[in-house]
Amino acid sequence: MTTSTTPPDLIDEGPTRAQFRADVIEALRRTPPHLPPKYFYDTRGSALFEQITELDEYYPTEAEREILRERASEISSVIGPNALIVDAGSHLSKKVEPLLSALESPAGYAPIEISADALTRAVERLHDTFDGLSIFPMVADFTNDIELPHPDPPPSRGVVFFPGSTIGNLEREDRALFLKAFHNLATDHGRLPGALLISTDLHKDPAIIEPAYNDSRGVTAEFNLNVVRRVNAELGGTFDIDQLEHRAVYDRDKRRIEMRLIARDDLGAVVPTAEGGVGVSVELKAGEWVVTEYSHKFTEDGFARELEEAGFRLEHRWLDSGDRFAVNYAVCN
Repeated sequence: MTTSTTPPDLIDEGPTRAQFRADVIEALRRTPPHLPPKYFYDTRGSALFEQITELDEYYPTEAEREILRERASEISSVIGPNALIVDAGSHLSKKVEPLLSALESPAGYAPIEISADALTRAVERLHDTFDGLSIFPMVADFTNDIELPHPDPPPSRGVVFFPGSTIGNLEREDRALFLKAFHNLATDHGRLPGALLISTDLHKDPAIIEPAYNDSRGVTAEFNLNVVRRVNAELGGTFDIDQLEHRAVYDRDKRRIEMRLIARDDLGAVVPTAEGGVGVSVELKAGEWVVTEYSHKFTEDGFARELEEAGFRLEHRWLDSGDRFAVNYAVCN
């Protein structure tokens, strides 16, 4: 591995203000209106999400930590030596640390994160923790077409690491597109053997699921409202924050949590165009809502089928001790 004495520079391919505006306007035109969850993560949103992961009610983090901590050697053995680990949506890169510690001679670590602040902090910490690890940080939206770095010597394979059950935030059609994009990313568009190490939250008793998204301290509520604060502050939106109430509801039929911002009273808001015109106008009656995020829960067979449709073959699956959460390893066909 290449040893460096200073943290590497960030490659900044993050979304522009224009893209933020376009995404928000498009999402708010849906029925019911939506807001794109990827825009939760500015500096404040990232800090709030870190608080969420430490809440007693939020079981996914501890369940996933248990798997990655106790099965790191097994996972490393399956991945093999000289792999390039591509961390899609790396945030503070804490989840990947047990894996990086266990891997045999990794070719490098490529964290991709939409928040430059979170990525900078992560790279500085990893640089101190993993002396000699080649790090290739990118400020980018991993849903876009991204070219992998090219370590020398070339890696044996690319492995996309996608923890946190973030795949569950997407609807079925969008998951298919994401998984195909991960196939391209892992293989560097066909140049490398590829694999995907991806976490999924499992379908189970709603009495376990719902409290994880309606915590007693109200941290998730602040996190949910943060995207609206960004729309107001950065795009000139006119949402009355005080008239919006957070609530997360589990839909048993669709096997998903739905994060909502519900209007306390009749509410109107506008998001303008860059030129000051009306980009989109939102009208909510009392009790109606804006959807900010879904969190789908999976079964093994159902997710294996989705992987297969995207060109993967599920080879390994590790569960936490409570059978609440899974880390899946799938190879590219």
